[in-house]
Amino acid sequence: MSPKNDTGITTNRWPILLDHYSFTAGAFAGVIEVEKAAVDDVVEVLKDFQADVTISAEALAESIVEKAIDKFDEYLPENLLTQGYGARAFDIDNAKIKTNALLQGIIVKN
Repeated sequence: MSPKNDTGITTNRWPILLDHYSFTAGAFAGVIEVEKAAVDDVVEVLKDFQADVTISAEALAESIVEKAIDKFDEYLPENLLTQGYGARAFDIDNAKIKTNALLQGIIVKN
């Protein structure tokens, strides 16, 4: 698994967050593509993400089919795999901080 970048979520994990908010998204070569969505809609979802106190790393990890990463992970129960994957792949607090900075840049540019 690739390490988290300074946003708290690796580029290839952002589509999972966007999927949580009913978008279809993908990531390839460091680019995040959101299908059939206007920029304003994505900005609104990012604002919603910032205000969402119910979202958790574990909730995002639930949508991952293959959570086994380390040796012997296959022997762990699903709930521990989900917790472990979420903790390793998603830093929600840091992602919200970086999303705020991103949104400030978007608002200033518009």
